[in-house]
This record gives sequence, C-alpha cells and structure tokens, in this order.
Amino acid sequence: MNETKDAVELILKRCKEIGNFQGDRPQQFLMKVSEDIKIGRASALFPDPYRLHIAHAVRMIAESKPTDPPAAVGAVYLSGRMEVFFRILSGRLTSAGRWLSESAASRTKFGMSGTKWGKELERSKRTKWQDERVKNLSLTYKIMKLDAIRPAIGVFREIDDTLYSKAVLAHAGDTITDLGDRVDFARHRMSYGEFGDAALEAHFYALLTAIVFYNQ
Repeated sequence: MNETKDAVELILKRCKEIGNFQGDRPQQFLMKVSEDIKIGRASALFPDPYRLHIAHAVRMIAESKPTDPPAAVGAVYLSGRMEVFFRILSGRLTSAGRWLSESAASRTKFGMSGTKWGKELERSKRTKWQDERVKNLSLTYKIMKLDAIRPAIGVFREIDDTLYSKAVLAHAGDTITDLGDRVDFARHRMSYGEFGDAALEAHFYALLTAIVFYNQ
C-alpha cells in the first residue's frame, strides 16, 4: 500500500474545492493513518504528547461524516497543527515560528525580496533576528517551499501544481495559490466565525496530515 499516493489521489479527487468534499469518505484509510501515528515513534513533527492528540483527531474525522460534530472538532485541531508542520518542514523555522539561525533568516529574506511576502518579512523585522517571528500561515508555507529538504514538500508541490496551476478566487475576494493559502483562508474564518462549517475541510486536513506523517 502506498499511503502517500492514496492520500494525494483522495485530495485531488474528493477535496478539490474548499469546503466541498465529494464522494465516499475514506474511513478505512484514515483509520489506518490514525493507528500508524498512534503506534509510531515520536519525532520533531509528531512529538509527544501531540502525536496522540493528532492520531485521535484523525480518528475522529475518520469515523465522522463531513458535517458531523467530531469532524468539526478534529478539523479545528488539525488546522492549528498545519502551521507547526510547515514551520518544521521548512528547515528554517522553529515550531514556534522563530528563525533557527541568522543565516536562515538572511537566506529567506533574500529569496523573497521584491515580493509581497518579502515585504511582509521586512515589516516584522526586529533589531535582533532572534526576536523575529513568522506568524502568517501562508507565508510559512511559502518559506517551506523554498527548500525541498523533506519528501513531504515535494508532495505538496505536486498537489499545488495540479489544483492551483491558476490562482483560485475564494469567498470575499481571497486568492488561493497553494495549499498554504487554502489552510490559512479556512482557519482564519473558522476563528472569526465566517466559515460555514469547519467540518467540511476535516478530511482534507486529515489527508494532509497523512502526507506529512508518511514523508517525514
């Protein structure tokens, strides 16, 4: 069984649009993902005790229909873990969003200079690089994609190239250009009560979690 391939195919076939899960829910697959995370070893991406929390959230989603209350609870939890995943996968940020080194900060700012995101980094600049913190999820995702140091990044790029070869205009004029934008869009609206139902993105988050777990 190729778990990564299965997760990608499920996202591309059933989670193409924000908040619109199509087809049968992948209960058996996500139950396996949950169990694998639960019995797996702790790691930087899945440290204890969060590893068990993540496994439980995936299981809640696996056992739920896209609009069930447990799916909504699991979705909110996993959407928060996504930012931590992206930070660690970047190889440039700590789990708290601070730079791992002055070199990491300099290389990132140089790589994004002249872009919207480069300006975002400049606005958050502090006297000491240790005091700077990246708090924007979309930006964190784009920092992660600067280097393909982890297998998961290549998988995310593959999905981005398929779903977002052209930018997608979402509700209220937001532009979605990659998975990071999508997670940020829905998470922000969940927090402020603008998104209709958090559960509608639950299976999408669980499948992204599977990709991270099997490609550490």
